[in-house]
Amino acid sequence: MDPDLLQQIQDDPDIPESIRLALRQGTALEPIRLDRHGRWWFQDEPLSHPRIVALFQRSIDRTPAGTFVLAVGRSVYPIAVEDTPLFVTRLSLDQPAGRITLHLSDGSEEPLDPASLQYDGGDRLVARIKEGRLEARFLRAAYHALMSQVEPAPDGYRLRLGSRDWPLAFQPTGSDTSVDPRG
Repeated sequence: MDPDLLQQIQDDPDIPESIRLALRQGTALEPIRLDRHGRWWFQDEPLSHPRIVALFQRSIDRTPAGTFVLAVGRSVYPIAVEDTPLFVTRLSLDQPAGRITLHLSDGSEEPLDPASLQYDGGDRLVARIKEGRLEARFLRAAYHALMSQVEPAPDGYRLRLGSRDWPLAFQPTGSDTSVDPRG
């Protein structure tokens, strides 16, 4: 496990004391990792059992100190997350009402807060979810569905929903700021 993550776990008061004590005594954690493509790994082996994957997806949370954890009942276990803990798998658009519902990889749904969108100029469009505690990255189909509602504007790009529009926060990676998020 990454040394910085191990230090974060040891310093996080919301991680169970038994785990922090074990780490201080040199015990290695069994690493559980969620990669940037949404695949789960345990000890560098892919997890493929659908019920375990579904349980993990539903159980992701983040402590106030920022450590990603699996929280199942009263049990809490720290995990490594390479990008975002959740993914937008699809969306439902109600254009006249100006609403978009996000369908998330944990099986939940929630309304999109357009002000929370961030685009990096590459393949990464994310929205803040779960009352702002977590981020979800848009998978390809959801990304293209949302971008079909984006229009050029003098100050960049805007998401138009119903009678309102929101600027698309653009944070380019590298020096090219001319990337069109609509593809």
